Amino acid sequence: MILPEHCQWSPIATPAISYTNPKCTVPDADHCLVLVMVLVLAMTALTGPVCASGWIGAMRAIDAESKVIDLEFGFHTQATDGIDAELGEVEQPPPPPRNIFYAVWSHAQLGNGTLRDLRSIPADGDSLVFHLTLQHTEPVSLHWNSDQLARGLQAAVITDGFGGTLFSANMLEQEEATIENKQIREVRLVCVARKVEV
Repeated sequence: MILPEHCQWSPIATPAISYTNPKCTVPDADHCLVLVMVLVLAMTALTGPVCASGWIGAMRAIDAESKVIDLEFGFHTQATDGIDAELGEVEQPPPPPRNIFYAVWSHAQLGNGTLRDLRSIPADGDSLVFHLTLQHTEPVSLHWNSDQLARGLQAAVITDGFGGTLFSANMLEQEEATIENKQIREVRLVCVARKVEV
């Protein structure tokens, strides 16, 4: 949908509160506000408590040079183990040279990997395993919001690919963890979803 110029907006200092455009005249402002409220509700629906359609969590990877890679994971009624373009999953380009920071969700059906990995909604009590492939020469810190994760997950543990011998964090009890060992190239996120509310 293309909005008239007076109803197009850009984020201001507090985008979570509102979006605005100085060209929005008083009669148009109500229409803009309604459109913004609809967009905000649509954007937050999947990040709140687990609903019938699903839930999405966020994690940020930051390297020693402050380069940031934003990642999302979760589950949805329409998701498959492959790349679901209609749910915003996009295959990434092949990995860059080994000295360049890189992070993607990966498994056999995700090609080169994705920044968003959604799975079908698990049976009550079943766990989901997400594989994060990393490429780094310096420490990498992972950040998330434990309160936001707790809305959709009963449990969430992130470990190295060796079962947690080198790196392990309970994501519901802390909000960041640092991977110091540059030999760690794969991280496993194992989580249990909260019961879906229909």
